[in-house]
Amino acid sequence: MKLFLTPALIGRSEELNQLKNALAVVQGGAGRCVFVNGEAGIGKSRLLTEIRSRAADKGFNIFVGRCFEQDMAFPYAPLIDMLRTFFARREVSDILDLLGLQAPEIIKLLPELTAHIAVAQSAVSLEPETEKRRLFEALADFFLRQTETKPMVLIVEDLHWSDAASLAFLLYLVRRIAPYRVLLLLSYRPVETNTGLPPLLTGLDREPLAQALKLKPLTRSEVEQMLRAILDQRQALSAEFLEAIYTLTDGNPFFTEEIFTSMIAAGEIYCIKGRWQRKPLSRINIPGNVQRSVQQRLGPISLKARQLLDLAAVSGFSFDFAVLQALTGHSDSALLALIKELMAAQLVVEESADQFAFRHALTREALYTQLLARERQTLHGQIAQTIEQIHAGALEAHLEALAYHFFEAAMWTKALDYAQRAGEKARSLYAPHAAVEQFTWAITAASHLSASPPSAALYRLRGQAFDTLGEFGRARADYEAALQAAQDQRATWQALLDLGLLWASRDYDQTGDYCRQALELARSMADPAATGHSLNRLGNWLMNKGQPFEALGYHHEALERFEALEDQAGIAETLDLLAMTSNQAGDAVATIAYYKRAIPILRELNNRQTLASCLTNLAYYTLDERQVREAIKLAQEIDWQSGEAYAMENLGLILSIRGDYGQGLTAAQNGLALAEAIEHQMWQAACHITLGQSYLALLAFDAARRHLERGVAIATNAGATFFDIQGTTYLASACIGQHHLDEAAALVPQPPFKPAFGLDYFWIRPILELGLARKDVAPTLQMLDELAFPDRQTWRGGAAQFFGTVFQLRGEALTMVGRLDEAEADLQSVIELYRKLGIRIDLWRVHLALGKVYQAAADFEQAKTTFATTRILVDESAATITDDTLRENFRQRALAMIPPTKPRLLRQAANRELGGLTRRERQVAAVVAQGLSNQEIANELVVSVKTVEAHVSRILSKLGFSSRAQVAAWAVDKGLASAPQDLSSLSADS
Repeated sequence: MKLFLTPALIGRSEELNQLKNALAVVQGGAGRCVFVNGEAGIGKSRLLTEIRSRAADKGFNIFVGRCFEQDMAFPYAPLIDMLRTFFARREVSDILDLLGLQAPEIIKLLPELTAHIAVAQSAVSLEPETEKRRLFEALADFFLRQTETKPMVLIVEDLHWSDAASLAFLLYLVRRIAPYRVLLLLSYRPVETNTGLPPLLTGLDREPLAQALKLKPLTRSEVEQMLRAILDQRQALSAEFLEAIYTLTDGNPFFTEEIFTSMIAAGEIYCIKGRWQRKPLSRINIPGNVQRSVQQRLGPISLKARQLLDLAAVSGFSFDFAVLQALTGHSDSALLALIKELMAAQLVVEESADQFAFRHALTREALYTQLLARERQTLHGQIAQTIEQIHAGALEAHLEALAYHFFEAAMWTKALDYAQRAGEKARSLYAPHAAVEQFTWAITAASHLSASPPSAALYRLRGQAFDTLGEFGRARADYEAALQAAQDQRATWQALLDLGLLWASRDYDQTGDYCRQALELARSMADPAATGHSLNRLGNWLMNKGQPFEALGYHHEALERFEALEDQAGIAETLDLLAMTSNQAGDAVATIAYYKRAIPILRELNNRQTLASCLTNLAYYTLDERQVREAIKLAQEIDWQSGEAYAMENLGLILSIRGDYGQGLTAAQNGLALAEAIEHQMWQAACHITLGQSYLALLAFDAARRHLERGVAIATNAGATFFDIQGTTYLASACIGQHHLDEAAALVPQPPFKPAFGLDYFWIRPILELGLARKDVAPTLQMLDELAFPDRQTWRGGAAQFFGTVFQLRGEALTMVGRLDEAEADLQSVIELYRKLGIRIDLWRVHLALGKVYQAAADFEQAKTTFATTRILVDESAATITDDTLRENFRQRALAMIPPTKPRLLRQAANRELGGLTRRERQVAAVVAQGLSNQEIANELVVSVKTVEAHVSRILSKLGFSSRAQVAAWAVDKGLASAPQDLSSLSADS
């Protein structure tokens, strides 16, 4: 069977760094000793192999010896092992040179060398202690001489199986290595019994050059990282699968690899088209080598202790003293003596005076699977009935145990009762994994009872738990089963509504169909609460289809119904949806008001799911990181993975808006990984779009385009109009950033375009950017002049940043056509707004645009100051980017966009843009275009007629024109003026 091993060292960076530091100290000329300890399979050998490889790359001499259980009575076994390996690669002549004067003593350990090397042995017989001392000195001198040319690493693994002589020598060696380039690495298991080991450890503790390194089990996230590395899978693993593996292995890397390999071999995990899939998780089979490891631990215990252990294994990972006593009939003292025997064998641990548990879940699982199925079933029944008797007055506290044991005992009536109650308890405690398990037992038990087939309510309860966990396929199957099992209109309506909400993560057309059916049925039932919920779902569907104003009508009707019923839960749900829809309709004030009204109600109701959603959405307006982090915490507490993915995406967006690009990218990437793991199409699209926005801000147009194209494709496939349009507008911006203007033009609406408020406003930004890139901004400016924007005093958070970008681009367009006073006013207002709200994204671009206004106005000192501020802002933004390549790309591109600051160069740039005319000359050209005479121009500008004549003469000369009509046409083309009524009225001398 192929072993699937971790390709990288996971979860050991701190320990590896300590060993690397020790290597550096040794390279510097001082000796060090590190003794690494940890349980079997924890990764001691893997860590030592890693540092051994690094030492070899640095030119160290490497000596490795291993201890084996069968060699505990074999003197110097690990030293002989390393010496034989060392000499096996060398010629006889070299061996003699290496041994030097120590050859007579060392050859005593390697008698096979006497066939090739003649060494005179002393005829004098010495005392055993003296002989040992001479051998110790010879061995130490031999090893230390190897450091004359190279530093050395000497590794001895599994000291818990070492002979006493080797342990004594190692302590002797440690005391001599201080001035030598030696790194001594020792590993052992702390729970194994070896009477010679404690003196060595005590001695090492007293040595200043020695340090202990204890390896702890991997964390849950490290186990996930390990499994994903094994499978070379980018997507996150399902929480259920990860929890099962982690619980069973307790973060032990060896056990994790073995269990994983076993599952792949059994076909429980399989690969299709390069993507790993898994069958629904049931009991995990324990590999044979793990079984054998457990059996070795059982060897020394008595028969009565083994019988007790079997009973405990059926009882569960943890077991109750009173239950075991009732089942075995042992007295307190007798039972305690047996448990102490099991504790001494490192098989169980004490949790409290009444509770004990297996030290490892694998131990319990291995024991359990060795029992016959009939044995297990009988014992489960006995345990269940004993729990009922002992805890008759407090059964609620033992629902889970009762459901489990009655189910495994095939006592279906009681299994159904207890499992359903336990599932509802888990649901109330926001524990969806446990709820799924309990409701599955209840459905299975009901299936065995012909008189009580599974009800629609049971399928719905399990479907809700699957939905919370992001298990779309299983949730859909349960909701459809609930629809089939429905025996009245109310149950049918509920199943339709559940299916509509579920499909929102995959296919919005399906959502619309189910929601319409649910609303129609609710109205026919004349049920105001059901009608209110149906109105909300259909309204939310309309919003995501890009019809927020129509959606508002549905939500307002729902709110009226819930307020009439004084249904606080329905009111809070509706306020949440009204807030979201008002956001899409551009009403920030109403959005914030609805959320602030909903949140206290949700806290009072302890509705953590909707509360998390509201906090996430409110944070978009407040840019308050604490709110969205509370939402993430709430989602994690209730295992609501889709809510967590959505909140992580929003955290990424908020951090980026506040200018923390590195953390923002990380948060959005984490949200994407989670959305992909649960296959949530909507949040995958949202995360890709947020990442695309962030990469756009960092001028990483290729990366932005990749994410945006993926996000738009997902949104289109899911029928999510909002994300489709939003993503496409940013995709057009990415194309413009790549200078692919025709591709961008194909994505945006063609003129004349008159956006209605809502999703249409998303198009303003790329239309402006395209006009600027093509130096044709007049049509866009005309469009903007005709639009009614919300009052700037109502702009908040992400919405303020959106409108800020629009007015930044408007300022750039106004600069292009010479309307500098208006451009300056727009850009200064954006800067003031951003500073007031803490918005940092693209703030450098606003200052850059403002600097160009001053440049065009020939205010070179102000331009220089503004461009200096731009550079500071670019450097501050770059400092938040954690990826070196991304950071340097951003800095280089951003700084290259800042014009030169020398007045002469600035003046040349301004002159090239508008024919070299001064600001006053551009003013004269603008009024010339209106058909005014020189006298009228003089009156307008409060100057003399001769001054006007001089200006007109210079304008004609600089532009190479011969008539005022040509000047007028040029001024109109540059956007300095609108076309006069009658160009024929203009003449060169008027």
